[in-house]
Amino acid sequence: MMTGSSPSYLVRNPYSYCFRIKIPKDLQATVSTKELRYSLKTGNLSAAKTKARYMAGRVQLLFRNIQRGYLKEMNLTTAQIQEMLKKYLLGLIQEYDKPAVPNWQTDEQDQHTWGSDQEAVDGSIQILDDMKAEYTAKIHSGDYVEAEPIAIQLLAEHGISESQVDKTSSVYHYLCSGILRAKKKDFEYQQARLSGKFSDDLEGGLDDCLPGATGVGKIPAPTVHSSPIKTSIALADLAEAYEREKSNWSISSKNEWKTIKKVYFRFVDPSTQAHLITRKVFYDYRDLLKCLPLRFISTKKYDHTTAEDVKALELSEDETVSASTINKHVTFLCGMFKHAMNVGDIPSNPASDMQVDEPKGKKQKVDKFSKADLELIFHSPVFGKSHPYQFWVPVLGLFTGARREELCNLYRDDIKQEDGVWYIDINRNRPDKQIKTDESERRIPLHPFVLELGFPAYVKEFKPGERLWPQLNNNNQSEKYGHYFGRWFNDMLIGPLGIKPTKEEVKAGALKKTFHSFRHSIITCGLRAGLDLLKLKDVVGHEDGGGTTTGPYNHGFPVKQIYDEIISQIDHGIDLEHLKDSKYVTK
Repeated sequence: MMTGSSPSYLVRNPYSYCFRIKIPKDLQATVSTKELRYSLKTGNLSAAKTKARYMAGRVQLLFRNIQRGYLKEMNLTTAQIQEMLKKYLLGLIQEYDKPAVPNWQTDEQDQHTWGSDQEAVDGSIQILDDMKAEYTAKIHSGDYVEAEPIAIQLLAEHGISESQVDKTSSVYHYLCSGILRAKKKDFEYQQARLSGKFSDDLEGGLDDCLPGATGVGKIPAPTVHSSPIKTSIALADLAEAYEREKSNWSISSKNEWKTIKKVYFRFVDPSTQAHLITRKVFYDYRDLLKCLPLRFISTKKYDHTTAEDVKALELSEDETVSASTINKHVTFLCGMFKHAMNVGDIPSNPASDMQVDEPKGKKQKVDKFSKADLELIFHSPVFGKSHPYQFWVPVLGLFTGARREELCNLYRDDIKQEDGVWYIDINRNRPDKQIKTDESERRIPLHPFVLELGFPAYVKEFKPGERLWPQLNNNNQSEKYGHYFGRWFNDMLIGPLGIKPTKEEVKAGALKKTFHSFRHSIITCGLRAGLDLLKLKDVVGHEDGGGTTTGPYNHGFPVKQIYDEIISQIDHGIDLEHLKDSKYVTK
């Protein structure tokens, strides 16, 4: 920075020097700002000083001309003066964008450019990348603190005083967002110059040069509403309206929403009017979710915990809800505010684009059961010991790859026959049946070994409309029939066998093994046998993620074709003959 008695025209930014000059007090009302700032696009102090002195001298001359009335005599408006000043600065920039040496100077040793060596330039470009990322985060999070003073100045130009500004309005938020985007564009302009990319569209990069001109021509001029929104629907009423709109939700979706709503209204007053939930307010709530303990609603010690208490817990990452859970909360609440926006209660959705990134490697992947695992499972003394579902559900999982809940909620009517082929009809034709998605509905033929065990005969013992596993109920928090079966399978069967990795092993990188591993096993078995991938997908149903079953698929294959080409070819390579002696097998 300049020293001595000379005025200070330099400000040091993390990536370069910035030219700064104060506006004389008698001109501040005309220019609508107290100072001008513009990046000099150099980290070299000597170059910055030279550049700043030149610009300061020319700007001071312009100030003097304005003060003497030379320009006022032309009856220019404030906007015209600002535009003129902006164009003047643009001319200075264009002057400095010219080559720094005369055309005749060819000696490489005498060539001079602002800045330093290529390594420094690359470093500056990287810093600008970080700055762009910071502004992108501010835009998405609704952090308008830096933009608000400029927004107030812009609004003042249109005759709107700060006391008249509704800072909850969508127009105000759009204006602030536009200011941040203009600043981000300036970083892009600087990067282009550092990279040697020159453009005639310099004015676009100058929109944030003057606080009084930021965003001019880029952001629509705000308007004053004679009767701005003062009231809107209460959040409690909005939640009820949203539920009515989603009357066709599955049971699991209803339960998830019930929990999400409980959490939300623990920290947000249900009587709050919807228009008061700005993006900044919702951003703060999303940050609160990052601190939320596991099983927050069901744990009594948290019954009277406030938001401040939650933040003060300072729990480890393993003790707080996952990124996927946070995103589930955000998605449901975004849907609620979208409903309010669609019916005209609020002008914009404060929860849109608020999802958090899933940490790389955080989501635990599921592994297939090995041949040794399968031998242990089906020879375990616990297997099929007490109830029919403990025998049949694992067997069906092994030879169908169906999901746990798809098998645990089966009714007698779901076991059918077509063209002489017995199959399981996976559907959601009853309100208590939960499957992953509508696309998961499919028909899975029964494997020849399952037929040898007499599964159709077991099914015939039930009356039409009866469930196949009456011992399983859905009287649990998730209202899923597979809840208690899953606990038995994980804790009583594969846990003691050493198949299920411990928490420590999972943390060390071991893949999980659960009932879902049957799906991976049958997929692996089918692929090794060279079976048709599209038909294999038809058997197991769609699975999200990056696995072999990702993507659209077709449920149009005839049951007999799937049986002949896929199911009948599945061979896990283990001896299961002893299962024919089970008490649950019809002789």
